Amino acid sequence: MAIVVVGAASGIGLSLLVSLRELGVEVFALDTKPAPKRVGPTTTWIQCDLTQAKSLIRADSLIRAKIDGLALIAGVAERRWPGEALRINYQGHRFLTEMLLAKMGVGSSVLSVSSISASGNMIPKERLKTLLKSVSANSIEELVGTFELSPWDEYRLSKKLLADWTLQLAAEQTQMWWLSEWSRKRLSLS
Repeated sequence: MAIVVVGAASGIGLSLLVSLRELGVEVFALDTKPAPKRVGPTTTWIQCDLTQAKSLIRADSLIRAKIDGLALIAGVAERRWPGEALRINYQGHRFLTEMLLAKMGVGSSVLSVSSISASGNMIPKERLKTLLKSVSANSIEELVGTFELSPWDEYRLSKKLLADWTLQLAAEQTQMWWLSEWSRKRLSLS
């Protein structure tokens, strides 16, 4: 079994990494920080910056062919620049997940850590739907500029988008699985 843990250098991510390692799970740990001392031999540590496309592509290339789970734990609450929380907490996680989906089989899981603060989002639902369809750098910049998001509002929005997108992804993947199963069974009856 192999699990990817994003945000593995501290807090919840590090605790998950240690627990998985104790269970004998192969872990691909991603973080911007260097590996802590207690990583262990069943862990592949990959330094990765979720705001940089080249870094995400490199991480994807270093992860073996099949993974059983993806834990999206990395996140920032206090941004250093406008748009940072959205790029890390939503866009980076989304881009990485979309790359890794090809390496995940039936029964694989995606876990995204969000926050109760996501329920306090103030962006109109129609705008959220648009953002769930398009996550280009321009859409992030436009969003930050259009709504003049405070750091707290940006954090809440980033967590809301990640939670909603993860649910949408689960529904899409389940539908694709059911359709493929239905087609397979239908073909075997023919």
